Amino acid sequence: MVPIDSGVKRVGRTADQAELARIAAESHSSRAKSAAVEKLSDQAVLTQLAIDGPFSITVAADSRVNEQAALAEIALHARNMEAAETAGKRLTDDALIAQVGMWLRPELTRMVTWPSHTEIGETRP
Repeated sequence: MVPIDSGVKRVGRTADQAELARIAAESHSSRAKSAAVEKLSDQAVLTQLAIDGPFSITVAADSRVNEQAALAEIALHARNMEAAETAGKRLTDDALIAQVGMWLRPELTRMVTWPSHTEIGETRP
């Protein structure tokens, strides 16, 4: 049987979002960090962790964010490119996709920039 470390015990005993955020950001235990992120529900806290939290939890925090504006913030500002790319791919709001930039969704670039085939006498690839 694997012993439960003190960080995981602290996560189990609290519902305080600020305390969970501290554990996720500062614990030396990867199990405690993961457990804290799973218990967090505050979108602002999860967004901040996805942007500048320890790399070991940024993608997990990003996956718990469901607000489009928060995903755009992560896509623009995350230090971990995997979290930024994941957030960018989850964007569905056209205005936010445009704001974030086509560089996050290169598959859309041709849809916006490719001229009409009737203008140049070619078909789209």
